[in-house]
Formats: sequence, structure tokens, C-alpha cells
Amino acid sequence: MDEKDRWMVQLVIAEKPSVAKDIARVLKAGTSRSGYLEGEGYIVSWTVGHLCNIAAPEEQNKDWHRWRMSTLPMLPDRFKLTILPNTGKQFHILKRLLKNPNISRVIAATDAGREGELIFRRVYQAAGCNKPIMRLWLSSMTDEAIRSAFSALRPGGEFRHLAAASYARAESDWLVGMNETRAFTLKCGGELVTIGRVQTPVLAMLVKRRREIENFVPRTFWEIEALFEKQQTAFKAVWHAPPTFKETRIFESEQAERIHRKCAGHPAVVDGVRQKKGMRRPPLLYDLTSLQRTCNSRFGFAAKKTLSIAQALYDGKKAITYPRTDSQYISKDVFKDIARHFVAIRDRYPELIARLRQTYTADDRKYRVVNDGKVSDHHAIIPTTRAMAPGALDRDQQSVYDLICRRFTAAFLPAAELLSTEVWFIINQEKFKSSGSVFRQLGWLEAEPWAIRNDVVLPVLRQGESLQVKELNRLEKQTKAPPHYTDASLLRAMETAGRQVEDEELAAAMKERGLGTPATRAAIIEALLEKKRRYAARQGKSIVPTDKGVEVVRIVHELFPDALSPDLTGEWEAKLAQIEKGRLRYADFMQEIRAYVATSIAHIKQARLQYDKTLIPDKNAVSDPASSGTVLGRCPLCSGDVKETSKAYSCANWQKTGCRFAIWKNSFGGRIATRDAVELLQEGRTKKKLTLKSNRTKKQYKARLQLADGKVRPLFDAVPQKRTPGQGEP
Repeated sequence: MDEKDRWMVQLVIAEKPSVAKDIARVLKAGTSRSGYLEGEGYIVSWTVGHLCNIAAPEEQNKDWHRWRMSTLPMLPDRFKLTILPNTGKQFHILKRLLKNPNISRVIAATDAGREGELIFRRVYQAAGCNKPIMRLWLSSMTDEAIRSAFSALRPGGEFRHLAAASYARAESDWLVGMNETRAFTLKCGGELVTIGRVQTPVLAMLVKRRREIENFVPRTFWEIEALFEKQQTAFKAVWHAPPTFKETRIFESEQAERIHRKCAGHPAVVDGVRQKKGMRRPPLLYDLTSLQRTCNSRFGFAAKKTLSIAQALYDGKKAITYPRTDSQYISKDVFKDIARHFVAIRDRYPELIARLRQTYTADDRKYRVVNDGKVSDHHAIIPTTRAMAPGALDRDQQSVYDLICRRFTAAFLPAAELLSTEVWFIINQEKFKSSGSVFRQLGWLEAEPWAIRNDVVLPVLRQGESLQVKELNRLEKQTKAPPHYTDASLLRAMETAGRQVEDEELAAAMKERGLGTPATRAAIIEALLEKKRRYAARQGKSIVPTDKGVEVVRIVHELFPDALSPDLTGEWEAKLAQIEKGRLRYADFMQEIRAYVATSIAHIKQARLQYDKTLIPDKNAVSDPASSGTVLGRCPLCSGDVKETSKAYSCANWQKTGCRFAIWKNSFGGRIATRDAVELLQEGRTKKKLTLKSNRTKKQYKARLQLADGKVRPLFDAVPQKRTPGQGEP
């Protein structure tokens, strides 16, 4: 503290009690009070996350208490805040401290990011405080890092753009969520249909993938594979089609048989050998999203679980730097002190650190992860300078910490050097290819050995050499539908606004236009899985939209498809980032959001809607749909009207003629939706396969349904008969 500031009593506001206690210990503020600690000229308190939130619509305007289309859109001139009831006691403690005349300035020590800034600013605003603000910017929670950060406090005014972006994010979410949720809910008879600025486009991506899978028609194809052995090394080569020799799949059974017969019994002659030196560059460091993806792929952790573990490693164990970062780089200043971070993990990874010493240089230009231009609020996640004692971490913490340490080491090890080999064979005028590689130097792959794919090792082969074919196989395969999203693939899709991008540097360039932020993506996924929504469910590692989720996306697409657009939401995220950098005005962004909300509500009000009431019940309905509902089709037995009842789609003539025709909603262990019943009545079968369950084995299966002779039965696709060995051979 400067000499001129020694008279000041400073209030430090952290985000969690545990963080406040660590800060208080370093500041020697050791006297415990109710809701804060004090001593040595400091009072240290905490917020327990959000203490204030934007007030509900009815608190903004009493006319918005009832859900009516006539009150939409709701566009407050100024957003009122409300104190969250569960944490009201802590807010009033902070308010009293902020009003205390003995406190001359306030130090914001909440999480150093957009949400942390919002948490602090809302409390400061709701308390009516106008005292000067200083900002504590922490990248790790070690005592040394805390002391260093306090020696470099920054004026709160430097973070006004970050604060503006945080307010814009929260207020735009409120405007879109509150208005569109009310509008869609009212259109759906009062059953809650929640809409979110980011949540709904993510749900749309899940639904699009489900539809791709359900509509996918597999094609059978064949590949011809030759097996060889030389120098006790077994390897294979695959037939390639002329004239480009790029395609290996054969879609005609007769052609596959003909090629197989032509090549059977003939030797292979090496037609060409091409070797090429190559390398695999060290990977970028972890940001939160890439860490979540890796943890999901390797350990099956949900994104939320990885975030929770990383947060505990940060503020509980002080083992890693700030985890809620979107950067995969470190600054030159961090690099200058990098040796101390390696010393902290030396005892855990002695062989890796020994390898590092052989090639390490103090020249930061050698390492692509050292880039000041790619570091904004926080650098990448790396281990801190605090060594972790054996047994200090539980099993899951150890797994995540190990990934971070290994990636940290890998980024500073040399590139992996390899020799790629491509060999072409001729078997009775047909061309086969075998590819493999030999690693001449593993380099960074020593730190992440799992990154080595199943690389084929080939023996030494020379042009013109003849080899005996040990086996020649005609393999029958099928094209596969794209897989359902997992946490890992959904996080990548959110990061790139739904675009399929595998290149890590291209993906990094698109981050500003992604859906959500590293800190919020896990919560968005969990929101879709919540019981009150039931828009998606986990099936093993997969995240699959429910029938209700599919229906919600269909409704939104029918009423206002822009609400599903990942591109539009990605543009908004990019503009929030521009506000944060001072390149876009908060007022201009909010004007755009208000115009969008007004347009969307106008469209929804004018649109007509039919929806599946089995998935989204009409809470305003009071009569039996059988007596007043829409006619779905004609009864196949008596040509009467078929209408929907609470349990079935049945003939309305049953009271007059006793007709017993009905399509029961719960049939074959599955649920027949209204659209399925319409297809049965009009087409005689459903277009898509339904998920059903066997009464005998209790196992699920997929099948279409067909209507024949007034009865509904499963309809299974014809299965081609497999040929017995030798059948049809000449």
C-alpha cells in the first residue's frame, strides 16, 4: 500500500467465502465477524455468487403481472434489480459495509471475468454506493499471486467496458428469454415453453442431428482387403477404384465379387513406395472448453463436472490458474517465470521434465503458445507454482490436474517427427494401397501418448518386390449415420456456432462468434437436461433431444425461425466481445436487441399454430378433445371422424354405432404422437421409426408403425439374407 493510502480502510469483496479467507490470510485480516473478516486496515467480505438479479417482469411494471399477449413486448426503460431471497442476509451486510463512512474505497475481488464483474457491479449499484473502485485481477490463488495482485491494483474505470458487456449480456438474455418464453407459452395453451438467446439455438443443433440420424438410410458397401506378412510384421492393403484411386467403397455386390475373384490366388507386386518426412506440432494449451472436451472424451465427464473440478483445483487446491478462460496462450510476462511452474510439477513428471531440459530455451519466439496478442483477460490454464503433495487430490481432481500438467509440458516439448510411408501394390492389374508411419522422435507425444492414433508400422518394401497374399477378404460394411452429440462434440459445436471445424487454429479464430462463453456453456447444456424442461436427455455419453425438445424446435421454427439461428446468436456474442474491448457501444447493441424482440413478438402474435398436445399439454383446455377436437382422419372401419381423446385417437362414432377403432397413445412400449396418428390414418404407416419396447425382453427397438385391417402393428425393414459360405460360387 502506498504511504498516502495507509489511513484508508479498504473493503475487499470476493465471490466466495473460501476465496475471501485466503485473501484475508494474506492481508493478515484475521478477526472474524458476521459475514466478513477484518484487520490491518482491511475488511474482507464475499458475495456467495449472485446476490442481485434483474427483477421479474411484474416488478418492472405492475401491468406485466398477468401473462397476456397484449402486454408483449416487455421493454423496460431501465432495468430494476431485486435482491435474491436466499442470500439477502449477506447482501445487507455488504450494503452496510459499502455505506460505512470509515471505508474509503472498495476493491472488487470477484472472479476476474465478465460474470465476476457483473456480480460485483450489481451489489455496488443496488447498495447505492459511489465510493472509488479498485480491481484485483487474479490468475491464480496462491499466496504469492494474491500479494502480487494487491501490489498491482487497477482503477475500476479500466474495466468499464467489461462491466458494460456484462450488463448487456444479462439484459439481452432477460429481454429475449422473458418475452419469447411468454409469447411461445401463450401460443401453446399455457404450458411453459422456455426460450433462451443461447439455449434455443443449441437445442436446435441437437434436434437437427437427431433428424439426420432418423432420416439416414444406410447403404451397404464392400471393401477388398489384402493381408500380408513380412519380417514378422503383419499389415494390410485396401483396393482402390480407378481412375482416381481415392475411393475404396464398392456399392455393387457383383462388382465386389468380380474383383475378389480376379485377385484371389494371385501374388502382389510393389508398384511404388513413397516416403515423406513429416511432423506434428505441439498442441495449444487448454482453455476451459478444450479441457471440458478432453475430459468428456477421455473420462466421460460432463462439461459441468469438469468445470466444478477445475474450479476446486483453482480456488480450493491452488493447483491451477484461473479456469474460466477462453485463451490457449500465455503472455511473455508469464513465460519469463515459467521455470517455477515446471519446478512445481517436477517430482510428478521427472522423465518429462528431464526431456524438457534437453531442448528448453528462454527464447519465447520458439513457442507458439507464447503470444501476447492471444491473451485478453486471462491466459491459458496451467499448473501454478504450488507443488501438489501426494494424496492432496482426489481421483477426479488428479485426472484433470494430470491432463493440465501434461498439456503444459507438451506445449514446450519439440514437435513429433515421423516418416509417412505409402505403398501401392498391383494384384492381377488391380491396385491396392497400404499406408503407415514410423515416429523418428516422439517429442511432445511423450507427454500425451494417447494422442498417437493407431499408426500402422510397415516393413521395408522395394518397388518390383513380390509378396504372397496371406488372405484376401471381401468385407461387407454399411454407411453410418452421424453420431448424436456428446458433451465434447456439443462444446466444439457451440464454440464454432454449429460449424464442423476440426482444425484447432481455425476453431480458435471463430471463438468470438461461438454460442455462449467457456464459463456458461456447461450451464446451458444442463439447462436443456433439467427436469422442468426435459428438452434433452443423456443416453450414455450422448445428449439426445426428447420428443418434447423436437416439438419445441418445430414450434419455434414455425412461429419465428430466427430464434433458432446459431449464426445470429454467434453475431451477438461477437458484439458482446466488441463491447468488452470498447469497440461497440452498449446502447447500440441493446437497441438492436430491443428491435429484434419487438419483431419476434409481432411475428409470433400473427402466426397460427398447431402443436402436439401430448407433448405440450394445453393447460387452458377444459373439454374432452373427442367431442370438440380437430378431425385427424377417417376411421378405417366405418369412415367416421377420428379425434383425439386423453388416451387414444379414436372413432367418434363409438357412441352411435359402437365402432371400437382406436390408436392407443401408449402402444408397444412407446408413445404415439398426434403426427404419427395422422400419418397412420392418411398414409397407412409412419414416416419415421419410433422408439418402442418389447413386452417380452423389455429391450428398446426402433420400427415404423403400419395400420392394416383396423389394427396398428410394428413394421420392420426387410433384412437382406446373408449368403452361406460358398453359395453361388462358380
